[in-house]
Amino acid sequence: MAAKKPDDQPADLKIILLGDSAVGKSKLAERFLLDDYQPQQLSTFALSLYRHTCTYPFTSAQRTQEKPRKLTVDFWDTAGQERFQTMHASYYHGAHACILVFDVGRKITYKNLDTWYEELVGHRGLNLPVIVVANKIDVDLSRASKAFGFVERRRAERLEAAAERGLPAANAADYDPLPLFFASASDGTNVVSIFREAIDRAVKFKNAGVGEGTFVDEVLAFIHEEEGKEGGMFSGKENDEQAEAGTGETTAGAARAAAMDAKNGLPSEPPLPAKMLAS
Repeated sequence: MAAKKPDDQPADLKIILLGDSAVGKSKLAERFLLDDYQPQQLSTFALSLYRHTCTYPFTSAQRTQEKPRKLTVDFWDTAGQERFQTMHASYYHGAHACILVFDVGRKITYKNLDTWYEELVGHRGLNLPVIVVANKIDVDLSRASKAFGFVERRRAERLEAAAERGLPAANAADYDPLPLFFASASDGTNVVSIFREAIDRAVKFKNAGVGEGTFVDEVLAFIHEEEGKEGGMFSGKENDEQAEAGTGETTAGAARAAAMDAKNGLPSEPPLPAKMLAS
């Protein structure tokens, strides 16, 4: 397939790939996309970006309930930056889902999942969809029968967080808050399923508008609750007097602005370059 023309418009979705170096993140993305993408090298941020266009929903059953539409998805890849065991904050900023990858043949890459996961949650909260991928399963198929403590532990943690926030999915019998896929970028095992699952969850996350579940989200919810409560911290006479006097923002407004500044305080996503590198 011929390389597509560059598109400087923001994508509908941003999905990030995360995990140790050489676990196969780039190979998984390239296997899924084949030639149907626009690669970019954003050298300032030491990452690669693959833009993909797809028709969503994917299945005919879903399309009977939802009208098909074109989606543009940016897949962000670390391009070696992960060797420092941390990522720049802008890498996480604005993500709608994460594909977290480890190599089933290298135990250290599995142990490091906790580090990557904690950093991800620190930036994006517990509500962000995460798909865990055990890659290179073709090397030893017996590993597909193993249980992984990281997944079980974090799965329970995410279920509890969803229940505390009253999210509908938390009560669904078939809901898996942290799906695990065994995959092979070499032979293609589960690759399409992984990326379609990530896109599907990213769409639902974006549409739900439930917030990322971060501390700032909780502060904003508290301000909203107090404004509507008689005798609340941000209700009543003080705010009315401030508004009538025209002295500037009300206490609630200032608090909300400060919270939003904190929420948006991460560096903005870099603008798409005028020229993209084509394969």
